[in-house]
Amino acid sequence: MSTEPPKFCLSGRKYWDKNQNGERDPEEGDLSGWTITVDGESTTWWTATNIHGYWKICNLSAGTYYISERPPRGEIGWISSRRPAKVTITDRSIKDLNSGNYRALHDEPRQYEQFCESQLVTGSGYLDVKTSVLDKKLAMDYQNKIFGEGDIGLESAQVYSQEPNKLRRPIPNCSDPNGTTMQRLNFFDNTKVVYEGETPLVGSRSIRSIERYGGIGADIHENFSVRRMEADQTVFLGTTSNSTIRRTVGSNTQNSFEGMWGTDSRLHKIFYKDIKRRERFSGDFEVLRELKFHENPTAEEGRCPCGGVDC
Repeated sequence: MSTEPPKFCLSGRKYWDKNQNGERDPEEGDLSGWTITVDGESTTWWTATNIHGYWKICNLSAGTYYISERPPRGEIGWISSRRPAKVTITDRSIKDLNSGNYRALHDEPRQYEQFCESQLVTGSGYLDVKTSVLDKKLAMDYQNKIFGEGDIGLESAQVYSQEPNKLRRPIPNCSDPNGTTMQRLNFFDNTKVVYEGETPLVGSRSIRSIERYGGIGADIHENFSVRRMEADQTVFLGTTSNSTIRRTVGSNTQNSFEGMWGTDSRLHKIFYKDIKRRERFSGDFEVLRELKFHENPTAEEGRCPCGGVDC
C-alpha cells in the first residue's frame, strides 16, 4: 500500500479580454507565450501558455499556492481583468483558472485619429516644407523638413492612422512576385524628389519608435544637402497589435545625388542591446538601401521578483 501523498494539478487558460467583461467571448483570441509562475511554500514552478492559451502544472501536493503571470518579453501595456492570485488545493485538482487581459497600450482603438497629406509640386523658386507627427499612444515621433531654392519637382504622401485596418500601403518585399506586399500600417510616407540648383537643397527626416512609451527603441534619421537629387523614399511604421508588420520601423531609399547624404540608425535597449548604423556620402552617388528594425517578443522563463504579490 502506497504511503505517497496524492498529487494534483493546476490548469487554466489565458485569453484576450478585449471588452473587459472578465469572460472569454467567442470572438476573443487566446494569449500564447505567457509565463505562468506558481509559488508554493518552498518550491516554484514555471510553464508557458500554448498557442491556444492553455497552461498546466502538475505533481503538486495539497496546500496553498500563489499564481502570477508575465507577458512575452517586449509586450507591455497589458492589464489583468481577472486573475486568481491565490488558490488552495485540498483533495482535488483545480481547473479553469482562466484569466483575461486587455491592453492599455497599442491595442486597436475604438476611437482613433488619422492624418493624411498629399501634394504634387513643380516649379522654380524657394521651397520650405515641414511635417511633424507625435503620438505617444503609438510611441511614434516623425519629423520631416526640407528647404532650398532651385528647380524642383516634389510628389509626397504622408498618412498616419491609429487604426491600421484603415491604412493599407505597399511595402517592398523581395519574396513577393509583385515586388511589394500590401501591409496594414500605422504610418506611411512616400516622397519623390527631383531637384537641381546652385543653392543646396537641405533636408532631414527622422522616425522614432520611442521605448519609454512602449515602442521598440528604434530611430532612423536622414540628412542631406545636395545640388542635384533624384530620390524615391519610403518610411513606414507598425505598432498596434492588428498591424501586419507589428513592432516594425523601416525605410527604403532609391537615391541619385550630387552633394552630401547620410543616415544614422539605432536600436537601443537599456542595459542589454545597442545596434548602430551610420553612413555618409559626399560627392556624386547612387544609393539603393533598405533598412528595418523589427521586434518579435517571445516568452522567456524566469522568476518574477514580485511573483505572488497581488498588487
